[in-house]
Amino acid sequence: MSSYPILIRRSILTTSFFSICLWHLHSRKEYRHILRN
Repeated sequence: MSSYPILIRRSILTTSFFSICLWHLHSRKEYRHILRN
């Protein structure tokens, strides 16, 4: 039972990390597109 909150916290951390990574990739793509124009 005591390990359950840790698992939830870990899952939240991983999801947030992946979302931030995706956002950075997207922003870099947009930046590159703007630079091209």
